[in-house]
Amino acid sequence: MPTITPVAAPLRCPRLRGAIALVLAGAGWAGAAPPVVDAAAHDPDTAQFDTTPDPLPPGITAVRFEADRVSEVGDLVRLGGKSHGIDRVTVTLSTSALRSDYAGSAAGGFLHPLTLKIFSVDRTSGTPQPGQLLTMSTQPFLIPWQPEPEAGSRLWRAADGQLHAGLAFSITFDLTGATTVLPDEIVYRVSFSTQHFGSAPLGTPGPYDHLGVAAVNRVPAVRFTSSAYGTLAATAVLLRQLHSADPKAEVAIRDAGALVSDALNRKLWNGRHRLASPAGLVLFELLSESADQLTELAQNHPALAPSVDRAIGGLLNTAETVTASAATDALRARAEARLINRAKSATSAAGESERQRRFGEAIEQLGDAWRELQLAAP
Repeated sequence: MPTITPVAAPLRCPRLRGAIALVLAGAGWAGAAPPVVDAAAHDPDTAQFDTTPDPLPPGITAVRFEADRVSEVGDLVRLGGKSHGIDRVTVTLSTSALRSDYAGSAAGGFLHPLTLKIFSVDRTSGTPQPGQLLTMSTQPFLIPWQPEPEAGSRLWRAADGQLHAGLAFSITFDLTGATTVLPDEIVYRVSFSTQHFGSAPLGTPGPYDHLGVAAVNRVPAVRFTSSAYGTLAATAVLLRQLHSADPKAEVAIRDAGALVSDALNRKLWNGRHRLASPAGLVLFELLSESADQLTELAQNHPALAPSVDRAIGGLLNTAETVTASAATDALRARAEARLINRAKSATSAAGESERQRRFGEAIEQLGDAWRELQLAAP
């Protein structure tokens, strides 16, 4: 099982920017854009940061830890979008390990653990450095063998007719529920151990000595991807980490957290961005009730308000993103204008409710919009 270590981190309340209205306007239905939807949410599969090559070539330049005498690679990155519930980080690797060099090894490859660390950014020295550790994940991955090379060489010939030093492939760290929503800027580090390098050098040679992290223009090839489900899971972690010395406030926090945990039930979801129909309506009910409890909690306990506002922002972000995904589906299906207009009206009402800090009501209205969009594009 993957080892995922959640670490408490600052979380800002996302204020989103009209993506549902953008989608509907793209179909010719103009209207006032509610200030509650992430501008990138209409294309939820777009990564918030991406340096991975597309399409992936057969071979790629890489930093090979053993040969290049390094123990980790990473970079300072700025994430796109307005809210960063990152739940997947993809890293492109390259291996030149040959099965024929390791008698009795499995045909599919070898398992090797890799570690991803994500930090806040410390600028106190004037040069950006890793700050607070926000999350760390160590997961085992299956590393494929490089295809057998040409005679007398370590290079292999791919379908493109070219010889390549190493096989390019990608792995994905699943961070669902592992962290709070990330800040706009982060520092990340990817590491693994080889015979002489890494956080815990293994001391013996092995196929891991031929493993490296791909680099495109000297920048590691990584992709950070957020989703509605990931944002909701991050919000659940935030609520689990939030506590109060007031027994009544503590009960309210736990109750709100239980509602969010129920909303993570996979039976309500059709992937990471879309809800199952009609069961998905339950999600809006759960999030609305949780938002109402949290709003009252923030009013009665000002010291908790910053963290509670961030949690409410995560609930809104989730509701808005799944509604925006439904709007995208309706656009593609050339849905009936009458139903689209109803969804647009409900979305505009949600924007007004959020402006008045009636967050539970705003989520209910987004649920109304989602229902209309489901009817428009079943």
